[in-house]
Amino acid sequence: TMSKLEIPTDNLYKFIAISGLSLIIFSIIALIAVITGPDKLIEASIKDAQKYLALVDKQIITKTPLTQTEVATLFSTEAEIKSYNEILEYRNANSIIVIRGLTILIVLGIGAVGFGFYCWYYKLQIHLDRQIANAEQGAAATE
Repeated sequence: TMSKLEIPTDNLYKFIAISGLSLIIFSIIALIAVITGPDKLIEASIKDAQKYLALVDKQIITKTPLTQTEVATLFSTEAEIKSYNEILEYRNANSIIVIRGLTILIVLGIGAVGFGFYCWYYKLQIHLDRQIANAEQGAAATE
């Protein structure tokens, strides 16, 4: 019985295939993180925008001046919204580069998986299977 899971690195081809598979998994997880990352910023920006609009509406509807604390909150909220927008613009500009890079890594991973498993099977495993079959036939013939 196996006490722990062993990664088959007994030959280079299996190692290449497993490395390619790891690269694919890592790239897909990173791609999901890059694509969904701005959502949290957008949610925070929307909450701040709602807080900002509530204060502005209070001033317009009730026609009463805001308190000093409300004015401070208004300005700080406005600054936060601007910073969220700047961060989102920066992320949008750079996310295209990251997405392309991760896509290239996925393609390289697929290539490594295909190459590794193809070479492992056709250069090694077929011959090992034949040797085992021949040995079993030889053992059966001598009985």
